[in-house]
Amino acid sequence: MEKFYQQKTEETLKHFESDRKQGLSGKEADKRLEKYGENTIQQQESLSVWELLWHNLNNLIVYLLLAAALLSFAMGETIEGIAVLIAVVIAVMTGFITELRAQKSIDSLQSMIYTTAKVIRDGEVMEIESAKIVPGDILVLEEGDAIAADA
Repeated sequence: MEKFYQQKTEETLKHFESDRKQGLSGKEADKRLEKYGENTIQQQESLSVWELLWHNLNNLIVYLLLAAALLSFAMGETIEGIAVLIAVVIAVMTGFITELRAQKSIDSLQSMIYTTAKVIRDGEVMEIESAKIVPGDILVLEEGDAIAADA
């Protein structure tokens, strides 16, 4: 990976085929957006309800408790076996509900994130969605601006 921060400004502009005053043309920016994709972090897909439930069922403690319940039933201790099964159901459902709520919170927070950036395109300063920044864009930064992490 090239270290553009160590290069002279003109070398970097030449590499990205960009102009200091004009920036990229809108047409060129669209081409680069199509070529490189949006400037976003790939979001991990949310687990389905069944995957979350399986995730909570498939662990060592649940297996040990189920074995204890089976052993209780085999020894004729029906009440103890039922009590252990109830404990398993409570533990699994508590974990499942907690993870489901956390996942929904994360999904809603991610949908609320919307950042913009000022760039020079076609010689004009314009504000665009940060996801639409492409290699070669000239960013216009002012005091207090939030900067897209990899811009």
